[in-house]
Amino acid sequence: MPRFSVRTKTPTSTIVVRTGIAVSRHPYLEEYRHFRNDLLIVRRLNRLMPEAIKGIVVKERTSLRQKMKSFSPRDHAAFRKIGESLGKSSTKRVRASPEMAKAFTDLLDLFVFEGRSAMFIRDMSLVYLVAIYESFLQRILLTLFEKKPEAMTSGRKPATTEELISCRSVEEVRQLISDKEVRSVMCQDVESIRNYFRERFSVELSKFTDWKQFIERFYRRNIIVHNSGFTNETYRTKTGYKGKDKRMTVSQIYLDESIQLFEDAARRLSEHFQRKFTHALA
Repeated sequence: MPRFSVRTKTPTSTIVVRTGIAVSRHPYLEEYRHFRNDLLIVRRLNRLMPEAIKGIVVKERTSLRQKMKSFSPRDHAAFRKIGESLGKSSTKRVRASPEMAKAFTDLLDLFVFEGRSAMFIRDMSLVYLVAIYESFLQRILLTLFEKKPEAMTSGRKPATTEELISCRSVEEVRQLISDKEVRSVMCQDVESIRNYFRERFSVELSKFTDWKQFIERFYRRNIIVHNSGFTNETYRTKTGYKGKDKRMTVSQIYLDESIQLFEDAARRLSEHFQRKFTHALA
């Protein structure tokens, strides 16, 4: 994919386009650029989707109403009875044609879709945000091990004899060891990953962001995926939350702040690695 950079200088700006395959002299910053591209997509989707959803709902609701105009007076009476019973704690059986029953079901589905879709997109955006940041960290580690193989010494997951024998070259051995090391790190929680970076490379992840706010995003992601968004003991312990158990939502403001937190953390980490390990590229 072509890379673009814009250099602004009054009164004109210069757009630089680089194409073709080339080995980057700034691989850690390159990983940040890939990460930032994903963030741009998340931001834009959350800006455009709510309005797009409104348009879809209006179109489908109009279509349903047009269909209902052709229904019989009996079906319209049944529809009114159903509408009157909504919100009441009672059971009422109403006879209606299959066409009217389906139209009513479609309207209910549309109501749920309209009310829940924006929240669902924000929830999934947070889940994706954490996932792509973990992928970013993984790529940073793989880049380091590729450029500085000695960093893999005394790794957490050494290769077995059988695995080494199966390799056909030194490069395959290096790839095997680095992949095992990175997988063993990235399967842990965010605080264990922080400890790994500190102990192995003297890199303190918490200095690149508001760490308390940052890790809260990871544990909120966990309860969204595994507990329908409701707080649990792990969330309380890890984040210091002391309120009542409730479903933790992802508002647009919260999501915007989360994206900025992750973008700043990734940029500062990649810049730090570029400075600290730049000699490994010689």
